[in-house]
Amino acid sequence: MRTMGGFYLLLHRLMGRSRAFSGTGSVWSIWAGNGRGGVLNAATGGHTGPFDAELARKLKLGSWAERHGLVGDDGRPLQMMVTRIKKTVEVRTAKQVGGHLPSVRVTNTADTSFTHYLRTDPFVAEWAADVLTEAITDAEENARAVVVRLGGGSAAAVPDQVREQAAGGELDTLACACTDIEHAPGGGRCRQSFLACFGCPNALVMERHLPALLALAEALRGDLQRRDAAQWTARYGATWQILTRDILPRFSPAQRAAAQERQPHLMLDLLEAPAQW
Repeated sequence: MRTMGGFYLLLHRLMGRSRAFSGTGSVWSIWAGNGRGGVLNAATGGHTGPFDAELARKLKLGSWAERHGLVGDDGRPLQMMVTRIKKTVEVRTAKQVGGHLPSVRVTNTADTSFTHYLRTDPFVAEWAADVLTEAITDAEENARAVVVRLGGGSAAAVPDQVREQAAGGELDTLACACTDIEHAPGGGRCRQSFLACFGCPNALVMERHLPALLALAEALRGDLQRRDAAQWTARYGATWQILTRDILPRFSPAQRAAAQERQPHLMLDLLEAPAQW
């Protein structure tokens, strides 16, 4: 009440629930009580926009509806109001543009149009459900499309055939995929330890590698508890930084939670080059 427009905002908040019943386009919406007002506005639970009713009386909309024999779905005489006309126009406009709410916006925001005029219309409700489904599907597909190229390489430069092989698990190493094991950065077939994968431009990480990556992070964390910190940092520090800062944050909490249940058991000995090499 001490700010500009505070009284208006107070009324707007107090009458919000009543507007949801009456469907009025104005701020002012009241409950008409159990008397004559409640009977006249039974369809809205007794709530009404008094200024809408006043405007309707001045325009003599009731008489116009009676002369034209307008009736509702229940067969009874239709109570014609400005808000009803506006709702009809909003619904018709929404249908003409295929239910696309942003295109319907003329006098209201998309939220207001849907909340007060369109949400009860089956056509618009079906469109809204389709949009929500598409949005969720797109978000899920984008989340699952995480592809990380390590060592400064570009994921977009990976050929489609190689990407498909990696997605199918044909190119897996310990916790990622190798796009070209025959041509290591130093030349020839790669014979480096699995630790080298996390700094190699041939390394590719996809969602299917997430369980192994989480298992690796857990194994490294456990090893830190048993080893001298300086020794651990010298051996695994760079791998830990790449893993926890560059790779795991790319995946959503839901993806990480799902992968947590499928973690394999990884022995840190596998990170080092096999003795027979």
